[in-house]
Amino acid sequence: MSRSDELTAQRAAAAANNEEYAEPADGFPQCNTGAPLPHVIADGYRTILTYLVAEHDPKWDGTYVTVKDPASGATESIAITEFELARASTLGPPNDEALSGHRLWGRGLTFYAAHRVVNSTWIGELEQRNRVHPQHKPSLFSGLTHYLFTFHDETFECIARSHNADVVTGTYPGVLHDAVGRLTRRHG
Repeated sequence: MSRSDELTAQRAAAAANNEEYAEPADGFPQCNTGAPLPHVIADGYRTILTYLVAEHDPKWDGTYVTVKDPASGATESIAITEFELARASTLGPPNDEALSGHRLWGRGLTFYAAHRVVNSTWIGELEQRNRVHPQHKPSLFSGLTHYLFTFHDETFECIARSHNADVVTGTYPGVLHDAVGRLTRRHG
């Protein structure tokens, strides 16, 4: 069985049992698998995720690595994704060597990819915690999406209403400065 067939079977089995699972999320640029250098900037309304995009080097022969430094000032292709009405986000473990320890391993999760989590238990937990609010409405949690990105050294997860992804060319410090500006302009 191919890896693709195995992932499809995992997702089908979880769906049949109404369990959470990860499926590919379209519309996100492919991350650099070696050094994506993800950064997260957030306020109470939006979360912005940036990371280096995979670029094919036709001269690369596989005998060396290129070290990436976000402070180098080098011009890079950088994904910038804004998550609107973001309720929560995390950036941290597991890395690619420990990804099999993630609760969605064996349920469609794969390396170096953007996912959408179906039947998200995290969304359910957020809704459950909010039930003590005097004006709680479960409908506030319907329509939210649980996004999950697996990177080389980190995993990023975010609960949000929607997203907008783009690729920009620039220096990492410049892109991060612009991302902070996006947050403050909308509130100013």
